[in-house]
Amino acid sequence: MGTFTIESEGNASLYLDDLVSAETGNLNVTVAPDQLAQVHLNGTTGQTLPVGLFVNNTVPALTVNNDMGITIQGPLTVTKDLTFAKGKLKLSSDNLVVGGTVIGADASKYVVTDGSGGLTINNVGNTNIVFPVGSSSSSYTPLTLSNSGDVDHFTVKTQSSLDGITIADPSRVVPVFWEVSEAVPGGSKVLLTLQWNAVDAAKFRWPICHGIE
Repeated sequence: MGTFTIESEGNASLYLDDLVSAETGNLNVTVAPDQLAQVHLNGTTGQTLPVGLFVNNTVPALTVNNDMGITIQGPLTVTKDLTFAKGKLKLSSDNLVVGGTVIGADASKYVVTDGSGGLTINNVGNTNIVFPVGSSSSSYTPLTLSNSGDVDHFTVKTQSSLDGITIADPSRVVPVFWEVSEAVPGGSKVLLTLQWNAVDAAKFRWPICHGIE
């Protein structure tokens, strides 16, 4: 019914192994800047993180360790690292902000942007940063971004179609679409590398392909 506060003066871990319900209370995970408090989502059935589960919708570090997947029901900020051990993290209509690094993601464990929510990684500079995203639990289509201009926060989401856009000849496109935005417009100099699956290009005719803008 109240706030459960975890104050870490060292490296501490909280394991959530089953269903999570916030009702009228929440978790306050606080940590000194040079310490790490890790929340592990270790369920064996699908888990949902209710809106307001964490105070200020913020957790220092988060580990996804659930083969059945995890869904957030509100905006979530991970101030340090987001680690994937197994399973996928679904955003639906909510944004996920990572202040540190995304660790361990691959084609079997990544962020699913299955709605209007996107993955934000803060302070992207002149280093290749992988945004491990996919539009569904079966389609991993990550984007790698480096920025040799002004350091900025970037948000990425991917989807399999674009609302309101009709493609006259689907054989001329790979049906994967990425939306990239920056927190502060202007000043960035971005290099993007896009990755899709072989099945996405099964009918794609390379000799007549079009460039992107």
